[in-house]
Amino acid sequence: MSTDSSHTYKAGASRLIVVVRSGSPAYPPGVRQWHELRDPHCLFAVDDAVSGPALSTIGHLGLLSRPSLGLLCSIRCPGSLILATYEFAKKAPQDGAVIICGFHSPMERTCLATLLARHIPVVYCPARRLNERGIPHAWDGAFAEQRLLVLSPFVASQRRVTRTLARQRNFLVAALADVLFVPYAMRGGSTEALVRMSLHLGKPVCTLHDGENGNLMSLGVRGVALKELLAMAALEAQSPFPQCGKGLG
Repeated sequence: MSTDSSHTYKAGASRLIVVVRSGSPAYPPGVRQWHELRDPHCLFAVDDAVSGPALSTIGHLGLLSRPSLGLLCSIRCPGSLILATYEFAKKAPQDGAVIICGFHSPMERTCLATLLARHIPVVYCPARRLNERGIPHAWDGAFAEQRLLVLSPFVASQRRVTRTLARQRNFLVAALADVLFVPYAMRGGSTEALVRMSLHLGKPVCTLHDGENGNLMSLGVRGVALKELLAMAALEAQSPFPQCGKGLG
C-alpha cells in the first residue's frame, strides 16, 4: 500500500509507504541540488529531466528537515576503527543530529541496532526497492515515536541489493546528509571516490583521526577524535552543520 506525500504522516500508519516527489514541500533539497546523482543507466524513477528521483518512504518525513550526519564506510575496515564507530553509536546524543546510513555492512547493522535501542533518530536507506514486508516489527516503536524513516529511490524491479545499487544508494546518503562521517575508506575504492566528489561540491566530511585514514586526511577530510565527533553530533559550538542554528522540532 502506498500514497503520495500530500497525505500527512500519522504515527499509527507506521507501515504506509509515502512517495515523495520533487515538487513536494517534503522533498529533501539536498537531492535536488546534487546534480552528480543523475544516473545514466536510469536506475532511479526520475520525474523529469531536471528533477530528482521519486523517493519511497516509511516513517517520519520530518527527520529530513533536521541536521543530519551521514555514515559511510568501506566494508573492509580496520578493527580499531570498527570499535571506535561502535563507541560513537553507543554515545551519540539522543537530541542531536539524525544519523543517515545504508546500514549494510555488519558494522553498520550493529550500529543501527544500537542507535534504535538508544532512541537515536535514524534515516535508513536500503539499496533496493522499499517493501513493507521487509520492515522488521521490532522497528514499530521507533516509527511510532517518529524517530525512524526508511527511504529508497529504487523502483519495483530493483528487489535485490547489487554493487551498483549500493553505490547509487551511497550517493543518496551523501546528498541527504549535512555532514559526512567516514570512519574508513579504502584507498582507490568507491567510498574514497564519493568522498572526493563530496569535497568538490563543498560537503563537510570528517573521519577519525587515525593513521589508517591518512589518505582521507590528505584529501582535505577533517580528522577528529571521538570526543569531537560526539560534540559535532550534539550540534555544539563550532559544529560544521549548516543547519545547526535552526530548531529540531
